[in-house]
Amino acid sequence: MRLAFNKGKDRIINSMGMTEQILRLMPGKNKRHTIKRPILKEVETPKSATDTFYEATKEILPKIEESIERTLLAKYIDTFGNSADKKEIYEAYMVRKDDLEKLEEKAEDFIASPSNLDPFEPIKVIRKPLTYDEYEDRENMFYSYDGEGLSYHTFDTIGKYTIFPESHWKRMFPRESPGQFDHNDFNRRNIYALMCTEENLKLTYDLARKTLPKDRKINYEDLIKRSSDMKEILKDEVMFVQLYQDFCLDLLDVMKERDPEDLSKVYDSPSIFDGVVGILLRELRKKPIRNFILYQPTRKKIMNDFTDMLEELFESKDIFLKELKDVIELRRILEITLTKADLGDLTEYSEMIHDEKKYKIYLQGHQKYCFHFWRPEDMREYSLQGFKGFNTGCFVWGRSGSGKSGTLAYATAWAHENNWVVISIPRARKFTDNRVKIERHINGLYVQEQLAKELLEDLRISNLAHFEKMPVNLNIYGKMDKTGVHDNELATCHTDENGIKYFREYDSKRRVWNDAWKEHLTEFELKQITKDTPKMLERISHFVKEPKTLLEIADYGIEHPEQATCAIAEIVHQLYNTDEANVMVMIDGYTEWFRPSEYTSFRYANSGYFIPPHDIAIPRLFMKFDGHKIRNGVKICAATQESYFNHKVTPEMIESPKCYNVEMGPLHLNEFRNAVRFFQIDGKIFTDIKEWRIEQMHMESQGYWKGLYESYFKTISHFDYEKRE
Repeated sequence: MRLAFNKGKDRIINSMGMTEQILRLMPGKNKRHTIKRPILKEVETPKSATDTFYEATKEILPKIEESIERTLLAKYIDTFGNSADKKEIYEAYMVRKDDLEKLEEKAEDFIASPSNLDPFEPIKVIRKPLTYDEYEDRENMFYSYDGEGLSYHTFDTIGKYTIFPESHWKRMFPRESPGQFDHNDFNRRNIYALMCTEENLKLTYDLARKTLPKDRKINYEDLIKRSSDMKEILKDEVMFVQLYQDFCLDLLDVMKERDPEDLSKVYDSPSIFDGVVGILLRELRKKPIRNFILYQPTRKKIMNDFTDMLEELFESKDIFLKELKDVIELRRILEITLTKADLGDLTEYSEMIHDEKKYKIYLQGHQKYCFHFWRPEDMREYSLQGFKGFNTGCFVWGRSGSGKSGTLAYATAWAHENNWVVISIPRARKFTDNRVKIERHINGLYVQEQLAKELLEDLRISNLAHFEKMPVNLNIYGKMDKTGVHDNELATCHTDENGIKYFREYDSKRRVWNDAWKEHLTEFELKQITKDTPKMLERISHFVKEPKTLLEIADYGIEHPEQATCAIAEIVHQLYNTDEANVMVMIDGYTEWFRPSEYTSFRYANSGYFIPPHDIAIPRLFMKFDGHKIRNGVKICAATQESYFNHKVTPEMIESPKCYNVEMGPLHLNEFRNAVRFFQIDGKIFTDIKEWRIEQMHMESQGYWKGLYESYFKTISHFDYEKRE
């Protein structure tokens, strides 16, 4: 191998007409990184008037002309709504250019100088037309130009771009988009485009398997009567996901039927919630419990037994269990009682000899096998490595510029295309950066009326079609106070229809009681609180008593910003409990909510006087990783590295459970090459970057988007080409 390298090196050196010794002795300011990269001598020679004139007519004027021509063509093509018509017009334009450009062109290595340029002969400069291969290469870079087709992406689509019309993009992200798209892409080129990457594709593959209850038609009674072999049925990924979703809905119903205060911590972790469902699915492979799990009433009874065990552990150990493995270490066997009579009309299919049987579920065996997250082989093959939270969502993380925000934007676009409701927060930091007015509520939380109104406007624009027809469930409406706290939820001090309900709790991290700030209130502040209490107790349900659709709630909140936070909370509560549509909650910069905000208050003297985000109304409403509590939907969050230097936020830092995290990797060379060419084609920058330079840029940037921007614009600056701002 060493001999082959030396021969290759000698061949490169000989083609340059040099020896290795000469190269080593050549002076230069820049270090030589590789032998493939020859040193460029920095020789400054003044350009003659003839050289300058030739350069202007050869390079600058054709670019200006083509830029104007393409702009006019783009305006004309945009009037057509059909992508096929647009493509046909563009092809006709390319053919016309080829017919017109028949004049002879100077050789590519021509250098203008007084000795070889006739001053009396007019210069004929025409840009070289695209060859067929170059045109095919350009077409292979784009999947669609109308912002559609993400549902049909395959592995062949990886590295290709989807172009979004401006109106389409602004519907998804009315005010701002995730990450640095606004600064790096759209403001620079005024083009809205997303590349399909492997992470984007595999994530949406998992989401595409989710269905609504009305679309699932599993005949459980038939499965019981036929005594079907569930081992084979569970291998079918479609059937597996549908069973999984039905079991999740049953567990959510069990949670609603119990005291919410007792369950405040038991199922906060998605790992425990999904662990219970996963264990019951794998137990379907065994007799006699199979038919008891397939029958919904007995399935809920078993789930109640599971929940009793979890509550007992939480109370007895007085600790917060984050993952199911923590539970299994304390309780390895769950014993339940199976009774024939519980099957009702299906008693004869109980597969039990006696009327009653003590059945043991060995939890430890499930934990050892795939961390209790078993899935069919087809799902494992086309899913992200280590990610199993298709029912809950994911936390996207990675180094700066790795494409985290691009994944969120892609997933959002995919959700809109598939008729999902999307709650999008593209920039979490703006709720903690101290740029807008903040007001303290009597329950200890802080309200931002301006930001709440803006978020409500964005939700209305993005989901108008859903909000107009989605009915309001009046049984759960009106349970939110002005800061978005549910009547069954515990806060610093709680407000309900009867007034203020205090709740004292000791904060072990800050080493202070949660209501210790009351000791420092002045007499004037106490009087002001008494005066403001009636207004603070108002909620949107007092004014919009029986709304028919979500649009009525949104419109009232926009017209009355003081109720905007309450309106958002009511809408979110409705979407978490609806079976009318799938729901996606998208938050970029999620980790900003795990550090102190820039707002200050004397009430937080023990923690640096900075208000924590969990005491600000909107972050508190969204900051829990609770996608498993959405009846039909997921929550996708992304870390941010914008404010950190030489520091990477990892899932362990925010105690994100395993199997719900997606680490973004670098772009492969082919994807990187397409990104560079996309900058050239759609950025109206015609710098001819050679293949060796693209490979070098890929190495320098390590394949990350942030390095791509820096390397690319550094390259075109080096070759002294103009950038179109």
